[in-house]
Amino acid sequence: MTKTKDFWAGVIFAIFGAAFLLLSRHLPLGTATRMGPAYFPVVLGSLLTITGLAIAGSTMRGRGETLSKAAIMPSLLIIAAIVSFVLLIRDVGIIIAVVVAVILASLAKRPVDWAKVLGLAAGLAVLCAAIFVYGLGMPIPVFPPLIARWI
Repeated sequence: MTKTKDFWAGVIFAIFGAAFLLLSRHLPLGTATRMGPAYFPVVLGSLLTITGLAIAGSTMRGRGETLSKAAIMPSLLIIAAIVSFVLLIRDVGIIIAVVVAVILASLAKRPVDWAKVLGLAAGLAVLCAAIFVYGLGMPIPVFPPLIARWI
């Protein structure tokens, strides 16, 4: 087995696809014309798992670019950004969750241009709140409850 970037990317795709399938197993699937809440996660999870396994399997035939130890930390920071967003959005609101996720993700590339990162974080936070909370009416808090009382 070769330890290539493509192999590990395929493994990660397959893991995320399997997670979608696992987490949606208790929801009703529905049909193609009357989709249930599990329909999209099951279809997406299946496609992601199959794609990941195909990518990982294709690396078994040849040699590819090896994954350096230096590439592991940026990958972990991107995963940490996604996980932090998921864990923070309900408790601290979309604004702070987006800002934290952008800052964590930006640490994956060195050097960090803090002016650009903070500008991007602020812009994305406002845009996400405008689209998802105000535009689509999703029940997501914009700010933490303590700050929301003052606004």
